[in-house]
Amino acid sequence: MSFLHNLPIKLRLYIMVGLVLCVALFVGLLGLNGMRNAAHAIDELYNQDMAHIRALGIILEAAEDSRSQVLLSLQHDPNSSFSSMHDHPVSVHLEQIDHNIKEIDKHWAEFMNSHLDAEEKRLAALFQAIRKGGDRKDRGRHQDGTLS
Repeated sequence: MSFLHNLPIKLRLYIMVGLVLCVALFVGLLGLNGMRNAAHAIDELYNQDMAHIRALGIILEAAEDSRSQVLLSLQHDPNSSFSSMHDHPVSVHLEQIDHNIKEIDKHWAEFMNSHLDAEEKRLAALFQAIRKGGDRKDRGRHQDGTLS
């Protein structure tokens, strides 16, 4: 410390300002690095996890629409009071169901080609087994109702 006492005040101020600037620059670089890491993590979250959610959302929507199309096709029964409201062939509903199946297949392949953890793979295998006509009796559930 005696070294600083021998220097003129002007030079001591320059040294102190220089040190403060170096510390500020170091802290700023740490902050920028942290922001870059956070941006990378958010990008990874979006590209990986949100892609799963998006694909599964489209699958769910197509499955729900297919169920609705089945119910609408039942209204074409000539004995139904609703049959007069359907002035189009039942094939309109069947074609929509076929379109939905193709959408489900497309987005399921997208989902399966992405990075899946062990639990996601297990649930995906369960879904595939049910979808392919596997054991529908228990749908992969234990006696207590939890998924196997």
